[in-house]
Amino acid sequence: MSAADLMAVLLAKYLRYDFDRPAEPLNDHLVFSKGHASPLLYSMYKAAGAISDTELLSFRKLGSRLEGHPTPEIPWVDVAPSSCSARRTASTSASGCSAVAGANESRPATAASSRR
Repeated sequence: MSAADLMAVLLAKYLRYDFDRPAEPLNDHLVFSKGHASPLLYSMYKAAGAISDTELLSFRKLGSRLEGHPTPEIPWVDVAPSSCSARRTASTSASGCSAVAGANESRPATAASSRR
């Protein structure tokens, strides 16, 4: 998982997101187009305290929110990252590379305080 170091730094230092309030307009948006790397995204949610050990262990189990590629069934996912997920959601596929979009430079740099 070559992106693990990058994602760890984004989560720890730069990404500002209130997992308790996914619709918060000041939340940053993470564009993560590699749906097949969903274990990394779900591990980030676990590290942030957004999901439990039990839910993380439900990865790839039928009926789980973490069944496969991320979809908007998960409150912190805006769109499905690939056409593989299109059968489960009406959202348009995302494209591009992993990046933080919409970072609000005027907010305090206390990313950790917005996590559980």
